[in-house]
Amino acid sequence: MINFYSNLKIYSGTQVWLDNQSYVCFDPSWYLVSLDIKGSTKAIEAGKYKDVNMLGAASIVAFLNEIDTEIPFVFGGDGASILVPPSYYDKALDLMIQCQCLAHQRFNMELRADIILVQDILDAGYEVNVLKQRVDEYYAQAIFNGGGLSYAETLLKSKSTRPKDLSLNITLDLGGLECRWEDIKNELGYTLSILIDAKDNTIYKEVFRQIEIYFGKKTKRNPVNDSNLHLTFSLKKLAVEAKTKTSTKIEFVKRLTTMILENLLGKILIYFKVGSEKLSWGNYKELVSRTTDSEKFEDMMKLTLASSKDAYSGFNTYLENAHKRGELNYGVHVADAALMTCLVFERHGAQVHFVDASNGGYAMAAKALKAQIKE
Repeated sequence: MINFYSNLKIYSGTQVWLDNQSYVCFDPSWYLVSLDIKGSTKAIEAGKYKDVNMLGAASIVAFLNEIDTEIPFVFGGDGASILVPPSYYDKALDLMIQCQCLAHQRFNMELRADIILVQDILDAGYEVNVLKQRVDEYYAQAIFNGGGLSYAETLLKSKSTRPKDLSLNITLDLGGLECRWEDIKNELGYTLSILIDAKDNTIYKEVFRQIEIYFGKKTKRNPVNDSNLHLTFSLKKLAVEAKTKTSTKIEFVKRLTTMILENLLGKILIYFKVGSEKLSWGNYKELVSRTTDSEKFEDMMKLTLASSKDAYSGFNTYLENAHKRGELNYGVHVADAALMTCLVFERHGAQVHFVDASNGGYAMAAKALKAQIKE
């Protein structure tokens, strides 16, 4: 059913993740697209973490712009999971190849891509359960449990194939994809990307309790707020978006010039709070902070949090002790700032801002988690 996801009931509150009764089994006729950058850890260690994040976000916006119904997605830092209805199977295959060409031609990276029928995941003994959580009036995020997305990611790394021709002309619609902000520092000093794979919901509930003890309410622990958002005029930082959207040097220079002028205009509009009371540019930074994906669940808890040194130390000790008790596995990456890549479909409306800790974020946390599991 093409409107399966758009027809889902929308729930509010982070704790709804832990209510198994709120999930429904995903329509088995849909397809799950898994995307992952091969060698992302080495790319991040080489300083290309902005490129890695941008490619993951670009893949998502390419699908959203081509599929004429609401579809769920999860941003993973160095990749993405996207579900599409069966009538868009051929389109999804084409988009996958286009995204792989984008990664190869403009970033010299290999994007692994695979598509699998949800029914095949269910037949393999896994579940793909979903709920839709209201983050803000302009953004509802998909939450998954059941192990199906993780299973698909494992398959991706073992069976993904490269297209025969990676020199195809790139025709992706990347409208709405932006990366216009400075790295986001917070007054607490640390930004954490955390992955937690707990044994059951009882453990997750205790994890939530500890999060609020150490980091406070969501508005406090969100690494993005209106006081620490600053539009960037760094050519190096703006170049990542420009490179993603252009294929020639002339186009690149034009795009970069346009972005600088747009940021200058944005800075003026925000400073002078241009607009009506309801749609004032003075409120735009607040809207951005409300529509981040800093806390989500995709077969495990995925968080990007603002933290003090003491809060990080205390929470990490809690996680280590819980791990020793066999309650959970975890990975944590510590940085001094957050990195944000944005999908803006309406400037004062529909949008989502993908947040990750700088210098690797979720990808580096996943490396730590995998090492812990192997132990």
